[in-house]
Amino acid sequence: ALDIDIFSAPDLFHHLVSFYTQSKSTEEFNRTLYVIPSFEIHTDTVKRSAPLPQNKRELTLLWNDNQLQPFQADVCPTCQFLTNYQAWKQETSNDKIVPLFRPHYSQPWQPYYIGPKDAPIYDPRFKAHAHARISQCCESYVAGYDYSVLNNIYLYRLG
Repeated sequence: ALDIDIFSAPDLFHHLVSFYTQSKSTEEFNRTLYVIPSFEIHTDTVKRSAPLPQNKRELTLLWNDNQLQPFQADVCPTCQFLTNYQAWKQETSNDKIVPLFRPHYSQPWQPYYIGPKDAPIYDPRFKAHAHARISQCCESYVAGYDYSVLNNIYLYRLG
């Protein structure tokens, strides 16, 4: 589940359906949680009514112009560190959605991801900020799931 203020890249759903259709026959697919890098578009960029990024190239241009940052980079840099945004940013060789790299899980990583239906679910009973996602990621790792960061797709938050 995404937070209510998180938006997806255009055509995210169609890209993911295509990716899953091509990948679902492998055993690796059934034990992998696919990380979708997430960003925050700065408030001043939103106030200027700048166009929202329609693809990774446009998102990277905003990033290079300091109009956005990796999600929660100023609040909790370690919460997204394993996503390795610089490696994601530099990968431009493939237009398809493919896994880029497999980070080794460590706390307090809390990526947004997609995975199989039997992966541990989000527990809304946690009341402290971010602890539900952190515990879900930890539980998934302990249950034997691996993580893989996907290229060319992203999520973002305004402000």
